[in-house]
This record gives sequence, structure tokens and C-alpha cells, in this order.
Amino acid sequence: MRNRRSSPQAVLSVCLLALPLWASAAPAAEKVPITTSSDEARQLYLQGRDAGEKLRAADAHAFYEKAVAKDPSFALAYYGLTNTAPTNQAFFGALKQAVALADKASAGEQLMIGALQAGVNGNIDGQRRMLTELVAKYPGDERPLTQLGIFYFGLQDYQTAISYLTKATAIAPNFSLPYNQLGYAYRFEAYWDLWALPEAAKQDATWEMQPSLVTFLVHGLEFDEGVYQQEGHIEVDFGLDTPFLQEQVRLDSQTETRIRANVQKLVEFTTKVEKNSGISGRLLWSESEDTLAQKLIARLQKVQ
Repeated sequence: MRNRRSSPQAVLSVCLLALPLWASAAPAAEKVPITTSSDEARQLYLQGRDAGEKLRAADAHAFYEKAVAKDPSFALAYYGLTNTAPTNQAFFGALKQAVALADKASAGEQLMIGALQAGVNGNIDGQRRMLTELVAKYPGDERPLTQLGIFYFGLQDYQTAISYLTKATAIAPNFSLPYNQLGYAYRFEAYWDLWALPEAAKQDATWEMQPSLVTFLVHGLEFDEGVYQQEGHIEVDFGLDTPFLQEQVRLDSQTETRIRANVQKLVEFTTKVEKNSGISGRLLWSESEDTLAQKLIARLQKVQ
């Protein structure tokens, strides 16, 4: 078990370690061109792009600034500056430059810049059209596929997002950005019924079966720099640990019965998952000062 300090009402999760995941590479294909008159600017741009795709926006922005210093007509570098801008003023200033220089760039770069501008202007249909056209022009380029996947993720069309993001990982198994986004796309919510007391009255109130939110998160091998090694391949977030402890409620035989029923449901769930999924291990933890198991034992022993 793992301890995390937080509020008295902490979050309870189960981390599941599954069998390894993998993807196969596809043959090399044409990529969106990078139009610049300076080889030095190109290398700086690539360093910036790499940093940005690894979620290091500040580092990426610095590389893009150096790239446009080497080639002031480098439209794609201004596109990068837009996406990593630390302020609204810097964002719109870089976007204006990217749009102004787009006619000096390739058709693919123009579509990237145009889609970004459409998104900023709230033109969702235009953004969709340009990103779809970009993917059609460069079906073997993982980056347009990732962009289109992120676009659909923003629309909460998760199945379509997963489809494009998965295609990107098949083309470039070592490209981290789609894995990071898939870590969010492979997220869904469900409810199960647990015994609880009405929020308005914690004493002398009638226990009720109430729906309680459960969130499932899937961590791929490349998501967030291998977070699965600590968090597991699958994380199940049960929300607050209150239903399993009820520390603010006077402990009597009825309270013990309800808590035991909730805990039994939790145990049955984790046991069935372990049995049916072929996982290699599980970790149950709560964001509280003590381990959950110790707190449960101490709580239940008070009525005996």
C-alpha cells in the first residue's frame, strides 16, 4: 500500500498491473514538409518540437524563438511558438505571424496553420475539414493523425479519437504524444451502489443505497513517461474513502453492518478483476496518513 497525505476525506484507488502492451511499426511514409531556408533553424525547430511533444512547453518555446531568429520567414516555427506561448499576447502575436507567412510554406504546413487558426476562431467545421484533409494528404505521418485524434478528444468523441491516436502509435511506436493522449481517452466512468447517509444529517439518519462514481483510467506504456510502473496499467478511482470508513459517524451495530457491506463489495470487485483479467498484481491505496487496511481494521474493531 502507498500513503499520500491529503485531506481527511481521501481518494481511494486500486492500481492494476496488467500484461505488457505493444504496437508494431508501419513502413516509412511521406511526412509533412518543414519549409525553411536555414538548416540551423530546422534543427532548432526539431528540438523544439521534440520538447513540446514531451510536454516541456517552456523548453520548446525557447527553441522555437531561436529558430525564427535564424529564419524570420519560418512559418512552422511561429506555429510552434503559438502552441507553446506563455501569454495570450504571445499566442496571438505568434499566430498572426504564422498565418502571414503560411503562403511561403508547403500545403501541409498551411493546413496545420489554418486548422489552428480555425480552432482559435471557433470554426470547428473548418478545423475538422483541414485536419481531415491533412491526414488524407499524409496518411503515414503520425503527427497529423495525432492532431486529428486530439481534435476529436476535445469534442468528447472518444472512440473516434482513440481510432486516430491508435493509428499514430502503429506508425510510430516510440512517438509519446498519442500515448499521453490515449491515457486520457481510455477513461470512462461508471456508478455502483454503496450504503451512505444523507449529507444533511450524519447522525440518527437512515442509511440509503446511493450511486457512487467510479472512474477507470488506462495507462499505456508510453503515457506520462511510464507512469504505469507506479500507477499500474489500469487505475480504478473510487472517489472518497468515506463510504468505507465513515469516520465522522457514531459507530454502532448498524454502521458496522453498512461499512462491512461496502468493504465486502470492494473486496469482491478487486478479487473478480484479479481473477478474470490475468493481472500480475494489485495495489490498494488511499490518500490518507495511514494505510487504508489499518484504518479499516481499527475502525471496525471499535464495535467489537
